[in-house]
Amino acid sequence: TDLKKTKIKFNLIIINSVAQYLSHKEFSKTLNILLKKLSKDGIIFIGEIPRFNRFLELFMIMNPKKIFYLLLYFLKRPSYVAQKYFPYKKGFFKNKATKNLSIKFLKTNSYFFKKRFCVYMKKL
Repeated sequence: TDLKKTKIKFNLIIINSVAQYLSHKEFSKTLNILLKKLSKDGIIFIGEIPRFNRFLELFMIMNPKKIFYLLLYFLKRPSYVAQKYFPYKKGFFKNKATKNLSIKFLKTNSYFFKKRFCVYMKKL
């Protein structure tokens, strides 16, 4: 809420590995506030956005033996399993596009996060 009150405009805003911990409604509100605080020609980079839920994402990159150990790990840490986690589709971000905002989607190069994507938004 303090961000809403400031008159400062930002040239670059980086949001990395955060979206999945906010509901779509919360993240949409936050993004709308940040877009208003972006200077002309400013950039918002949103990194490591998951397309799938946490478990599916992990199972896609692991072999069966590692999956077994991962399940044991989760059974010992119920708080990790209970933590809210929100995957996103590219359409969520496409809806933010306007004539004053260009949006590009980038792939992640990391092996662990290969099922995730990044968003590059530039104010025109």
